[in-house]
Amino acid sequence: MQNQIISLSLFIILFGTELNSQNVYWSHSLRSSDDHSYEILDIAIDSQLNVYTVGYFEEDLVFSFIDGQDTIMSFGNQDVFISKHDSLGYLLWVNQIGGGSDDKARRIIVSDMNKIYVGGHFTGGAIFVDADSETEIEGGNKSGFIVEISASGNFNWISTVDDLSNLDGPYEIEITALEQDSKNLYVGGWYRGEVDFDIGPGEYIGNSGSSSNFSRNTFVKKLSKNGSQKFTRSIGDWTDLVCYGIGLDSLSNIYYGGIFSDNPDFNAGVDIDTISSKGASDCFIQKLDSIGNYIWTKTWGGEHAEFITNIEVDKHGNIFSLGYFQFEGEVMPGVETLSLDAIGTGFDIYLSKLDSQGEFNWVNQIGDNGSEYAEGLSLDYHGNIYLTGRFGSQELAFTSSTNETCILEGQNHTSLLVAGFNQMGDFIWGTTNDNHYADPNINESNIYGANISTDVNGDVYVVGDYNRTVDLDASIGQSILVADNVDGFIVKFHPIKELLSDIENHELYSNFSIYPNPSNGNVSIINKSKVDKLNYIILDINGRVIKKSILNTNTKIDLDVSSGIYFVQFYNKDRRFTKKIIIH
Repeated sequence: MQNQIISLSLFIILFGTELNSQNVYWSHSLRSSDDHSYEILDIAIDSQLNVYTVGYFEEDLVFSFIDGQDTIMSFGNQDVFISKHDSLGYLLWVNQIGGGSDDKARRIIVSDMNKIYVGGHFTGGAIFVDADSETEIEGGNKSGFIVEISASGNFNWISTVDDLSNLDGPYEIEITALEQDSKNLYVGGWYRGEVDFDIGPGEYIGNSGSSSNFSRNTFVKKLSKNGSQKFTRSIGDWTDLVCYGIGLDSLSNIYYGGIFSDNPDFNAGVDIDTISSKGASDCFIQKLDSIGNYIWTKTWGGEHAEFITNIEVDKHGNIFSLGYFQFEGEVMPGVETLSLDAIGTGFDIYLSKLDSQGEFNWVNQIGDNGSEYAEGLSLDYHGNIYLTGRFGSQELAFTSSTNETCILEGQNHTSLLVAGFNQMGDFIWGTTNDNHYADPNINESNIYGANISTDVNGDVYVVGDYNRTVDLDASIGQSILVADNVDGFIVKFHPIKELLSDIENHELYSNFSIYPNPSNGNVSIINKSKVDKLNYIILDINGRVIKKSILNTNTKIDLDVSSGIYFVQFYNKDRRFTKKIIIH
């Protein structure tokens, strides 16, 4: 067993260095008009490299298709949206879920058969809208939902978990985790009050305590792929216990994790396993077998508040947990002599590994004098671990017991954090947004990576939100997005096996010229490179497609558009990069 804080890297990551180079295939931003906001909270990739996202929006949301734009209007304060983009980032369809109040979806997964599953909650009732139909579902004070969607965007079935309290107060339910094997779905979350966990004519009642207690309890459900319930487990009693992540091994043993306080009984069966927290909130990981029998629980924490935000589990049952902590004294499970101390007064991030028996292997600490936070976590097909979040320091130091250092350069506000590690915890790649851009609006922006996913080619996809203006490409290219208020983004990176070296990438970029620039709309694009079969697409600053065609050696374009900034994306099946056009 390894008991260690892992060495993160022998390298320094700075703008333009080899390790920080990446090909930004594409990036997009959905937009809400006026001062309304929206967030993209999760992302999933299917076998054809189509991209699915889920989140919520206020008032309205504008989508840009190749042949024009479409706007959806919310039914209440916040509605859920579900979107599908193709492998090049072009939008294919959008679904909507909403009622008269606040509705949100946090998790999306896609099966090997390209079925999409989404988990979230709505208040009172909701309308599920796809391209062909509208389905109205009644609910309680607040209801959780799980829905299956076809690859073409149609809702196949909808299941709900209803609040039975019918009382004033903070009674609620949230679905925070989804996982699957070939035949079943596994759902994790938390609730306050009294809920019916059965789907169908029966009832399985969970109760988190009296109306004066308002504690949260954790639940785990196993469903068949047609939405019928197989079992539900609920723990917490009168204490506060919240699930934030769930995973499976190759035998469909279930692992889930979150935070707790006080001294809950972690065993949902007849036996008792009571564990007391050391501080305001501690972290836990629990293992059940495939039919819901209790196996073990591991906990860790210190005198202050610690948080777990996500977990991933590989086929061998190794558990990777992501979270953050403040101050000093976070003690890892089973290793009382190993504790983590935050570098500054803000939060630091931790990434840890336990084996299938819950034994501690290693932990990485990521932090500096600012405050760091991470929620997105993903395993690729080679077992590498990727995380995303944000950092608020001028430099983000990856520190280790061997005193080796890796640095991401930050800015005055929060910067994007994306980082990858192998199974041993060694750092393999990382990036942030470009903080060297001359435009002060970019350097004053805030950006946050909410979640992350990978595909079979090793490419990395990140979703999150930002304000002002950001450049998501920290290499020589540009991938600029502009927000009205707080908008969401999707970006696809190619971080590991570079299609082009830095020198070749720079030569390709410099062999494309646009003149005159600025112009009145009549421009020429000169391709002096040896790369053929390139396409180009011109977008306005809102991401709306203006023109799309094939690039020749000398391509002349007449743009009949208003004054402003526009972007030309050049792409083929291997690469994509962007240049800016200014029209006066």
